[in-house]
Amino acid sequence: MTETNFDDTAQRQFERQALSFEQNFEQFRDLNRLMWQVPVLAITITGGFWYAVLAYAAAAEIARGLYLICGVLDLALIFVLIRIRYVMGLYLVKLKAFNPEGYVDAPGTGFYNRSYVVVIAFCFSLFVAAFMSIASFFDPQFMRG
Repeated sequence: MTETNFDDTAQRQFERQALSFEQNFEQFRDLNRLMWQVPVLAITITGGFWYAVLAYAAAAEIARGLYLICGVLDLALIFVLIRIRYVMGLYLVKLKAFNPEGYVDAPGTGFYNRSYVVVIAFCFSLFVAAFMSIASFFDPQFMRG
């Protein structure tokens, strides 16, 4: 192997790693954006269905179905959030391995700023909404007081 071939191979390997780093970071950004959009989606759908059931007498006929849809959706989105954050964690490992000196590690020091605190907060909120929806499925007067 000649010196030129070695340098050329090393250059190609570096370019491949740099491209991989850029793609991984772009995927991470997309997953982060998606993680913040899931709760907004849940709030929009759940809130809209709850409003329809509570505000319009005509929706009373389908209230139980709407409550069930909301409960199932909120529970499903809990698993979606957990999966998104898990995959994000795997990307963080690769990003840190590529450039440990340039990696910003923020492990947190308390409950409020540790890893997964955002996902835990979102999941708790979705669980409460799912509970209220499912309770209303069994007792349509549950949220009416």
